[in-house]
Amino acid sequence: MNNIMIAIERLSDSEDAALLSIGAVMFNEKELGNVFYQSIAMKDSYYYGDISINKINWLLSLSKMQQAEYINKNLSLDLKLAIKKLNEFICKNEVCEPIKIWAKTKQDISVLRAAYSRIDMQTAWRFDNEYSASEIIDCELMNYDHRYNTLSKAVCMAKEITKQNKSKKYFYKVINWIKKWN
Repeated sequence: MNNIMIAIERLSDSEDAALLSIGAVMFNEKELGNVFYQSIAMKDSYYYGDISINKINWLLSLSKMQQAEYINKNLSLDLKLAIKKLNEFICKNEVCEPIKIWAKTKQDISVLRAAYSRIDMQTAWRFDNEYSASEIIDCELMNYDHRYNTLSKAVCMAKEITKQNKSKKYFYKVINWIKKWN
C-alpha cells in the first residue's frame, strides 16, 4: 500500500492553525491497511498554532467524552512527539514506491506542513506526492459519524477513494471490452 489518507482536527481555519488530532489510514485500490491516531495536548495546540473563537465554541459543543480526548493528558501527546509518531507510521509502512499523502483538502495538507515547519521537522513524504480527496469525491456528502475522531474521517475518505477507483477500473474494463468487439 502506498497511499495514506490523513485527517486533522484543528482550532482555526488559518494555515497556522493549532492541531488537536491526527488520524491516518493506509489504503490501496482494494483495501484499507494500518491505522494511526493521535490527539495532541491542548497546551501544545495553542502554543504552536492559531486558535479561533468559533473553533473553541465548536470544541465546547462536543460531548464530555469527545472533549476529554483532547483535554486528557494521559491520551494526548505534545505536538513534536505526535508528528514524530506520524512520520514513524508513514516510514514504517512505506513500500518501494513513494508514499502518496491524501487529505480532505489541500489546505489540510498545508496546515499539517505548517505544523511540521513550526517544530522544525521534515515531512516523511515528498511535496509532489500530496493529493486532495475533495478533487475526486464530494467529502461534504460522506456519511461518517461526526461523533468520532479524525481516524474515522480518514477511514471514510479512504473507503470513498477506493470505491471511486474500483468503479473507474470497472468502467475502463467495459470500454476496453467494447473496443475489442467493434
